[in-house]
Amino acid sequence: MVPDLREAFHLDNLHHAWRWLNTNDDRYFKGYFRHIYRAYAMAIDENLNDLHKRLMRGSFQPGHATKLYLPKKSGIQRTYTLLNIEDQIVYQAITNVIAERLLPKMQHQYYKEVFGNLYAGQRSKYFYRPWRKGYKRFGDSIRVAFKRGFVFTASFDLTACYDSIDHSVLSHFLADLGLDNEFIKQLCDYLKLWTAALAETRIYQGHGIPQGPLSSGLLSEVVLRYFDENYTEKPRAWRYFRYVDDIRFFAKNVHDLRAMLVEMDLLSKQIGLFPQSGKIEIHRVVNIEDEIKSISDPTEPVDVEIALDQKRVQRQLKELSPHFEITNSTRFKYILGSAQPNAALSNRLLKILTMQPHFYVSIFNYFEHYALISKQVSMDLFAVLRENGLYAAFTAAGLRVLRDHGHSDLQPSLDRFAKSILEDRQAMSNSELRAAAVSILLKQGKMTWRQTVDYFSEEQEWWPRSEVIKYVQLDHVGKPSFGSLINDLLTDSSVDVSIVAAEFVATHSLALNGPIDTINPIAQLALKKMGLIQARRGRICPIRTAMQHMLGSRIEDVTWPSILGRHYQHDVPKAITIRAYSETDATSWVNILDTFHDDLLDSLYDHEAGAIGTYQHGNIGGALSSATSRFAVKYPKAFRVFREFHEKRLESALSHSVNRATGKRTRFIEFRYIKQAKKRLANAYLEIWNNW
Repeated sequence: MVPDLREAFHLDNLHHAWRWLNTNDDRYFKGYFRHIYRAYAMAIDENLNDLHKRLMRGSFQPGHATKLYLPKKSGIQRTYTLLNIEDQIVYQAITNVIAERLLPKMQHQYYKEVFGNLYAGQRSKYFYRPWRKGYKRFGDSIRVAFKRGFVFTASFDLTACYDSIDHSVLSHFLADLGLDNEFIKQLCDYLKLWTAALAETRIYQGHGIPQGPLSSGLLSEVVLRYFDENYTEKPRAWRYFRYVDDIRFFAKNVHDLRAMLVEMDLLSKQIGLFPQSGKIEIHRVVNIEDEIKSISDPTEPVDVEIALDQKRVQRQLKELSPHFEITNSTRFKYILGSAQPNAALSNRLLKILTMQPHFYVSIFNYFEHYALISKQVSMDLFAVLRENGLYAAFTAAGLRVLRDHGHSDLQPSLDRFAKSILEDRQAMSNSELRAAAVSILLKQGKMTWRQTVDYFSEEQEWWPRSEVIKYVQLDHVGKPSFGSLINDLLTDSSVDVSIVAAEFVATHSLALNGPIDTINPIAQLALKKMGLIQARRGRICPIRTAMQHMLGSRIEDVTWPSILGRHYQHDVPKAITIRAYSETDATSWVNILDTFHDDLLDSLYDHEAGAIGTYQHGNIGGALSSATSRFAVKYPKAFRVFREFHEKRLESALSHSVNRATGKRTRFIEFRYIKQAKKRLANAYLEIWNNW
């Protein structure tokens, strides 16, 4: 393992990553994970030690993300990414290393030209410097430039910046920081999984970083600093200020401003990013304060302490939303965070919500301050949800508010609405909305036991399964059934789901029903920490997990340590890579499987003790040359498939430039080949195991 990966996966760095995840001040993102963070923390030292070992020996398996889609002011939606708990830690640990390499190259520009996602350093309690300070300095710097005669301005907002960052471009800039190629490749392999979209099947992309996790802001700076360092320095001609991907230019005349726009446009095209042409407007500044107000909002402000002068708070909110249109969104959200629930203010906010649904996060946070929302306001909020059903994230957030704070007289209507969502195919396609609807019905005991069990067995996404557990009512289903469900969830392949279930075992004094060795190994760590089991048992074979994921449950009984023998430990990281390539890269998949089969055949020939001949490790082609060999006769399925893969490898552009047998140019293997070959591959492995 290269030094940079060892540094990233060092136990101390994993602890750093965990600390920074927990001090992240983005309450919106953390709101999805508080129950998971709490459950993982039950055995945090043991969990991080185990994660460290898996990372170092190459058996760590990243998972797919849950994707949410949040409404934007423009009417379109932005992708929001929920990574599972261990992926968050690993992502942050890798980013910690990048941050240390990046800091010496950027800190001289902090608070001068660059104002957002400012790394605070290893000794800081927080990963970033305070966003409020950066945002204030951003505005102050613009005011100073204006006073010095830079009165012409233009914005340079990048279109879908996080989603557009190309992994090859990112790799280029990470290499420029001096990071190892293996480190860079590992990160990009993870990003390919974390940015994949779930349609009818997973769609993998070679671009994008996940928006939502703490780490992504710093990672974006690796690419965005290209603008900071490469524009022509003409300090007397213009001024340049950047807050994340929002860049502002100021000049003393239109010609200089246009020259800078042309230059920055060329820079953006060089790295595959594109400005929003509709937002670029060269103009003379009339009121600098209005100019500052138009700057994109920073991270969602956290709630501040409830203000003592509530009349002043309400007056300011009214002034900031004339005709129910918000004029200064950052200021409005900040003040709203200090507002106490009030009927008049609630009605105003609901009117704002119908006109500007993208403010739903701040407005629904306000409604969370209610112990119980009045009947009329509950009805009005419910009406807003029913009339504005375009955005699943909006509806889901509103349903959560009404679930926890709505008036009891609304409950029958809320239950019917939740049921209608579960009967609507389009609504059911969104995992967050699905989870919100199910949680309402579970909390009210409106789902049968069969429906409850079916939900957990059929839900594909890990986050809803971890979330909805909280709303199963023990009194409704009975302790035996509840215990049975929690025991099933202990065996869930998702760490997040299984550790939340482990916490429920402790808090509800539930008995462990099944064999300990079927429980997720990470959940076992929590159970052991709580004294509910004596030792961890039956640790899951990572090769078995990878192969099952790739080939299905047909091969779940194959005991890979036996089949691979002395090659087993070496092939663990190889199997993880095989699984990843099976979803992203057919050419690499074929090549690495050929080397895996080389090890497998070496072990098989040893096991047969001469019955099928001798094998020269590293010369798989020799064993596959004759269709009448003893190996081919005893293992016909394995022989055919292994030879097929070996010959396919010879056709691939990663092996040779030409096929030596045919003289034809090699090529990249089509992705559809993976689907075609999987069944034959599973049959080959089963044939070997059944004869073992």
